[in-house]
Amino acid sequence: MPLTRNAKDSVSDDGHAGGVASTDIEAIVQKAIEAAVGVLKEEFAKLFEDFNTKLSAFEQRLDNIDSDIDTLKNNCVSSTDVTDLSREIEVVRAESRSFMCAANDAEQFSRRNNLRVLGLTLNPTDDGRSVVTSFLRDKFGLHDVSPNDIEAAHPVPVRQRNADSASASHSTSSDPVIVRFRSRELRDKVIRMRRKLKGSRFAIAEDLTALNMQTLNRLRNNPDVVKSWSWNGKLFAVTRSGPGSKVQVKPFQSLR
Repeated sequence: MPLTRNAKDSVSDDGHAGGVASTDIEAIVQKAIEAAVGVLKEEFAKLFEDFNTKLSAFEQRLDNIDSDIDTLKNNCVSSTDVTDLSREIEVVRAESRSFMCAANDAEQFSRRNNLRVLGLTLNPTDDGRSVVTSFLRDKFGLHDVSPNDIEAAHPVPVRQRNADSASASHSTSSDPVIVRFRSRELRDKVIRMRRKLKGSRFAIAEDLTALNMQTLNRLRNNPDVVKSWSWNGKLFAVTRSGPGSKVQVKPFQSLR
């Protein structure tokens, strides 16, 4: 009669199950989970991008309707009808912008562990995590940082480069590198040390959404704004209205 084996018999004394070490199984499972999470993050990012693209197109259509209303006014159409139509458009515009802000906040939250490193060159054959690790050790003395502390490091995708104008404000010979840290604490530690890069060809910035980038650029170009910056995905400005005039600014928000 053949002998039967139970589950306990399949595990050897040295911790191997079916010829595979338990530590190897854990590593395989961990990699599978990380890969699945990475795919989900990419899918959500694409959904947010598509949603914002559609809302932006809708906003453009509203602007076109505004132009048509001006034409109606010039053609002496009833002022009451034009006023009612204008009010309806403003209501729709407010709702669309509310949706855009909600989607923008969600997308920005998904980037909470990210930073952008400008001036760092990544060749196609480079291991991005190792290159960034060496950079952090060399520039900030973070010798306890290892590639395992970094989830991903890669150049900004082409579609983001086309949408980002803030990145172009830094003159570098290479594309910004997006770094995603496994730990929020390490991410915050690195951005607090970025002043050490002053005077060098390197810079570190938050990984802002396209809409937040546009808003930050609008603040930088506003003559009433003395200083503007981002922190943890939120945008702030100091205006010329007097001391202590620091305000948090959201997309589409007027400073007046």
